[in-house]
Amino acid sequence: VWRAILELARRLPSVDLVVGVGRGGLVPAAMLCRVLGCERFLAVFARKYGEGKPPPRLYERPLVIWGFSERLSGEAVVVVDDIAVTGETLELVRRYALERGAWQGLYTSAG
Repeated sequence: VWRAILELARRLPSVDLVVGVGRGGLVPAAMLCRVLGCERFLAVFARKYGEGKPPPRLYERPLVIWGFSERLSGEAVVVVDDIAVTGETLELVRRYALERGAWQGLYTSAG
């Protein structure tokens, strides 16, 4: 994980804020935030599936079930999740950050 975090940090330009997608993306997002020396970290929890093996589908598309209400002022944001199969959750959280005022060119990553 550290190698992926370091590689991502090397490739990113200046970042003002890291958004971790809970639950799995919180630790890699916090690690990236530390490596970047970024002082701002927020979290968003999205849900499409429930608990269990295999997890039952709860919603057709992921929904934000908990997020930040803070307004962003054109800040450069990177959204981090642990796994991206379809990219739907990353896109949902990207739109969520944009709606709150993030810079239009925000970054998304899963790994």
